[in-house]
Amino acid sequence: MRRQLRFLVLCPHEILTRSLGSGTGHTSPASDEAALRVHWVRACVTVEAVWRCVDSAADAYGELARLRPLAARNRFLVLAEPMRYRTDFTSPWVPGRASVSRGTGDPTKHVFGTNTRQLLADRARAARRDWYAYLSAYQSHPLLAQAEFRRIEDELRELCTARGYCTGPLVLSPLSLDKDARPDGEDEDVAWEVLQNHLLPRFRFLEAAPLTARTTARRCYVYSVSVLACGCVLGAVVAALFFGSYQFAAIPAALCYASIGFGTAVFGRAWAALWLLRLPAAATLGMVPLIAFPDWWQRIRFDWQIGPMELAPLLLLGVSYGYLVIEARNHDVGRWRAFGRAAAVTAVGALHAFLVALLGLTVIAPVFGEKTSNTTIASLWTASDNAPVAALVTAAALCLAIGVFSQILWDERPITAPLAHTHWRGKH
Repeated sequence: MRRQLRFLVLCPHEILTRSLGSGTGHTSPASDEAALRVHWVRACVTVEAVWRCVDSAADAYGELARLRPLAARNRFLVLAEPMRYRTDFTSPWVPGRASVSRGTGDPTKHVFGTNTRQLLADRARAARRDWYAYLSAYQSHPLLAQAEFRRIEDELRELCTARGYCTGPLVLSPLSLDKDARPDGEDEDVAWEVLQNHLLPRFRFLEAAPLTARTTARRCYVYSVSVLACGCVLGAVVAALFFGSYQFAAIPAALCYASIGFGTAVFGRAWAALWLLRLPAAATLGMVPLIAFPDWWQRIRFDWQIGPMELAPLLLLGVSYGYLVIEARNHDVGRWRAFGRAAAVTAVGALHAFLVALLGLTVIAPVFGEKTSNTTIASLWTASDNAPVAALVTAAALCLAIGVFSQILWDERPITAPLAHTHWRGKH
């Protein structure tokens, strides 16, 4: 018995191989779709039986206990497979008019008996929860701990999305596959947990946008607001660095954060996670010394030589990037991918720091800053040399460094963690 269970868990492809060898009774080419569904139903019954045997075993630390994570994985992948193709009428899983005329309707209707579509959905959801629990503690399981980080990320993608992040959350609904079904609370909760606990700590924040979109129309709204916010960032950078319109550049900078706030209010927490809002919140602390020391901006000039003025922002940028590379590696990101993902987070943080410095120096500092030699920082923006750009770049680098290194005060939360301080989840 144990030998058979071990074989079925470690070699799940043999389930399909043996089903193909036994035949289905369908011989015509037009019956390939029906044969596929018969093989899938057999696989569902098999993985469910294997899971019950492995899950009910008395040995908590024996061989069967080590096999439970893989049994949970096989169970989830098999039960959820047709639901990944909901309303995709090119798929053999979705019943169309031709399928109805041939007498092959929804394959999820009679898996565990007559009219057991609800039972299948419930078991698929339970299987997803079981497999997610093992993935969330994969370092504690010998078989999962041996997997490469890319394999773990692939399993997380299959867990929370239909067929990749661009397709949105995986919907495990009891509705027929030819009917559209929106993600319910459980579907969205699983996607959020994967995003918060696995993707964001590994610096995969760009996946937050597609996980927010429930439908195609909503996806268009999400991307529209995202493009608006990015356009405001680009407008602020171009106006400040290339046209010297510093006070005017503060307007698109403010509109950027206004659009982010609007998108958060409309689309919710997953969309807000895309913007790494802890970085600008922490970068704001960098404005405190910049306003407290009133004459620093009078000494900032770029002579385009290797000197302290030019090296200071480069050093601050470099140490911030190095800190993020170390954090990515400590979160089990691959050797070379850590450099790329840390660079992406550094770029987002640098843009946030630039906008914070721009707003702080053009709007806040003239109000709260002290006068020195009968002049204020407002006179900086009328200078004809590169003093405004030098002051802005140096201030942005300081804000970035302070924003990154203040992560050590966040109660062991990653720098990409959502801007939230409490939750209402039970302790598992």
